[in-house]
Amino acid sequence: MSCGRQMSDELGVDSESDVEEINDNFTTPRKKRKARGELSSSEKKAAAGGPKLFQTNWLSLPAFQEWLRAGPDPKHGLCIACNKTLKAGKSEFERHASTDTHNKNMLKIKGSQSVKQMFSPNSKKDQHIKDVKTAEISIGAVFAEHNIAINTADHLIEVFKKSATDSLIIKDVTLDRTKCSAIVRNVIAKTEFEETVENLRKYIDPKTNASRLDLLKLVELDPKDCSAAKLFEAFTNCLEQNSIPIIKFVGLACDNTNAMVGQHNSFYSRLKAVCPWLVLSNCMCHNSHLAASKACQKLPAEVKKLLSSITNYIGSSPKRTAELEEFTQFCEEQYNPLKRLSFTRWLVLQPCVVRLLSMYKGIKNFFIVAAFEEKGKNADAEWILSEIRNPFTKAYFYFLKYSLEFFNRFNAFFQGKGTLVHKLAKKSNAIITEICRNHVKPEYHKSLATTNLQNPSIQLPLEEIYVGPECQAILDKIPLPNNQDGKQTQAQLETRRRRDIQQFRLRCLNFYVTAAKEIQCTFPVNNQLFQEMEFIDPRVALDEKTRTGHLKDLGTLASHFKDRIEIDPTQVAFEWRTFPGNFDDGEKERLGKLSPEEFWQEIGKLETIEAPAFRELHRLSRAVIIMPHSNADSERIFSIVTDTKTKKRNRMGNDLLNSICLARTAFKAKGIDCTNFQVTDEHLKNIIRICISVLV
Repeated sequence: MSCGRQMSDELGVDSESDVEEINDNFTTPRKKRKARGELSSSEKKAAAGGPKLFQTNWLSLPAFQEWLRAGPDPKHGLCIACNKTLKAGKSEFERHASTDTHNKNMLKIKGSQSVKQMFSPNSKKDQHIKDVKTAEISIGAVFAEHNIAINTADHLIEVFKKSATDSLIIKDVTLDRTKCSAIVRNVIAKTEFEETVENLRKYIDPKTNASRLDLLKLVELDPKDCSAAKLFEAFTNCLEQNSIPIIKFVGLACDNTNAMVGQHNSFYSRLKAVCPWLVLSNCMCHNSHLAASKACQKLPAEVKKLLSSITNYIGSSPKRTAELEEFTQFCEEQYNPLKRLSFTRWLVLQPCVVRLLSMYKGIKNFFIVAAFEEKGKNADAEWILSEIRNPFTKAYFYFLKYSLEFFNRFNAFFQGKGTLVHKLAKKSNAIITEICRNHVKPEYHKSLATTNLQNPSIQLPLEEIYVGPECQAILDKIPLPNNQDGKQTQAQLETRRRRDIQQFRLRCLNFYVTAAKEIQCTFPVNNQLFQEMEFIDPRVALDEKTRTGHLKDLGTLASHFKDRIEIDPTQVAFEWRTFPGNFDDGEKERLGKLSPEEFWQEIGKLETIEAPAFRELHRLSRAVIIMPHSNADSERIFSIVTDTKTKKRNRMGNDLLNSICLARTAFKAKGIDCTNFQVTDEHLKNIIRICISVLV
């Protein structure tokens, strides 16, 4: 029987009956046995032809057990030493085992520890291995956060090993570009992605009980078709793949393109059909930028053109930049590099104007010399000088310095992080009031949300239009126009001067009217839903005087979210109107200093004998706290994309790009960086899965 077993192994047969048949017919030629019908089952299979199938008993053969594994299908096997797929067949495997390449690869893996053994809890080096893998993940986090080329890993780790020869951990770290990329994609980004998916299945972050912005995924789209239908299809597919229920969405903040927020056949209209309670919050930063841009169109086009021309003329030449610095020092002004205009950066126009005004004398003297030296050669210098010499040009710059401050403060406020949706209505009414104080009669200031702001009867006389203190000082010193032909009298020149000033004030008035009208149309100045969201402010909630007007019972807000969060509007009104009476002055003072998230977290813990004290009010607050107020954070993610995929890294795949953006966004959301990034057990599990999938 032992001889039969040996013969069975050598011939690759499956059963002892086949072995006995082979022993009985060992001396009979195969052709005669075939004619008699005495072939064994294995011989019959071989005679039938077709590809050989992988036999599981080959895995136990001493010659194969160290390196042979089952292949991707029954017709193939896998050599883990060479990472190569082989056709099934014992003779094929034996031929492969005799090659020099296979023998060299076997020498490498024989001296190494298996991955399962390496990470087994009984391993003596378990803690050391864990420390090594933690170091590899931490180094991968550095690459992900700081936009370092992955190829750098090939040399960086070798430098570490040569520099830190006494560190056993660094000595055992293996991190080339392939492994570093895998760690970023399949360990760091994957762990953050799984955490984000879990959080999206809830209203708010379960760890902090606060709203948090995270990137879920950069979804690939067909550039030939980016219609609203395709956008919504890609969006819903991403949610379904990760088991995120779409009905949990309560708000949408995006740019104001028709494909996104149009009334019909847009992304918003499709999402609204699925989630009827969805609240659209147009990006306030974008809206304020658009309002300021349209208002600036009422001023002479030469103003913005001059600003760009000066920057381009000087900034394009290091020589001119150095000469301007000398002129500003001569004029006793502080030199600072000029800022360039950018139509995609919301807050840049006013800083450009302020920087220009801080060096106005030096710039004027610079162009006096430049126009003289380049007379007849460069018309740009002569045109710039003529505009700078126009006294109204400087007046327009000072007017922009004053008027754009309203938009920049509003814009900067809503670019902030945290919960700000409850301040949208109040801040919107504040900015329209601040702007209208410059040109609208005082008796109309309390009804600006519903007033026709283009009605001339509500406007102040042109002489009373406020344009800012520095601009007014320039207007008071406007000289008489030049009497080039010498035929105009002093009175005529004075009339021209007054007419020019009136024309200047009329353009400033048109600026204010356009800005106020845009705010009235696009900001939530008269939106009851956003006005009632103010209730999540602790000071508003604790003040008994706020139970009048738009905050009397929160009826609009409760009715809007009634079906989504299953609340009773009547119970909401009761809890809201009785809320302040449940706290004494000391508690009100303490609670009033908390953020909305912290405040309502404490309110949710209050209980009566039967149930939570303010259950309906607390549930409504959770729905409002997660409402977005702008898409400034989304724009920052787009900036991460352009910062990461540069010209030198244009071969980066979408998978790695998405992973880097996801990791960086998650780090910012958590307020951490690569120095205090903690490697968790989940990270270690993911890196073990990578190693096992590759080596085992």
